Amino acid sequence: MAACLASCVASLADADPKPLAELPAEAHPAWRAYQAMVQSKAAHFELLEACTRKREEGGVPSLVEELALDQRLAAHDRAVAAFKAAITALRESANTEAMQTLLRRMR
Repeated sequence: MAACLASCVASLADADPKPLAELPAEAHPAWRAYQAMVQSKAAHFELLEACTRKREEGGVPSLVEELALDQRLAAHDRAVAAFKAAITALRESANTEAMQTLLRRMR
């Protein structure tokens, strides 16, 4: 779990707003969707790790924590769907330069 969280946080650290200037305009929606997806993943894993730690220490996450965890997972699911739609739209635009530039930036 900690490795997953560290990976998410590292991805967030790499996700700066400057790439918009480096990307073709057609790739901007997909980049924003990608960043939202990375952030929602990190938020979900952060709370999941806290709840897991609580269980390992013999505790039980509160109803509020469980609800928040469900909400964060739902938010991440929506972010993934938005990213998928944005990538699909970019691919269907046949702008291969924009798609390739975006994919290189996401690495």
